[in-house]
Amino acid sequence: MIRRIFLAFLIFLFSAVAVYGQFAWNMTPVDTTAWTVNLSAANIPTGAGGDFTTPIQSSANLVDIDLTLLTSNPWTLTIERLDTVWDADAVISAAVTSVGTAGGSGGGYTSTATYGLNVFSPITTVAKTFISGKKIRNDIRFQYQLSGHSVGTVPPGNYSTTIIYTLIN
Repeated sequence: MIRRIFLAFLIFLFSAVAVYGQFAWNMTPVDTTAWTVNLSAANIPTGAGGDFTTPIQSSANLVDIDLTLLTSNPWTLTIERLDTVWDADAVISAAVTSVGTAGGSGGGYTSTATYGLNVFSPITTVAKTFISGKKIRNDIRFQYQLSGHSVGTVPPGNYSTTIIYTLIN
């Protein structure tokens, strides 16, 4: 029996798009590679009657984002998911692994991870803020984690969700 969980990550590029009365500016992903997790009997360390190892994590810099064209206004970066086929017991989470570096000279270049660095928080179907800051930031990095995938709770199948990043400035 093979269980496959496909996580397709879609990063939206914004350029002066109105978002709820505010403006989202350029958000440039450095890497938009999809993260695919394939689970089969080979992933059960104890063999028949056992369960999958959980959690499974991506590389610490799977997503690397540069926020450009931001002059001085504060900004927030939200993350949410849009499920294609997803089981409620499978939990996809994200962690900010780098708050990035200042994208220019002078002061006032700040950013703060909402849940702290390297702390995973579930990605839900409702947008929530993962990082906020002020001015240009380069190399904001994210890591993903999949948990809750159990032989006893998640039926065999292909699962897919899209992760949506929204920059509000």
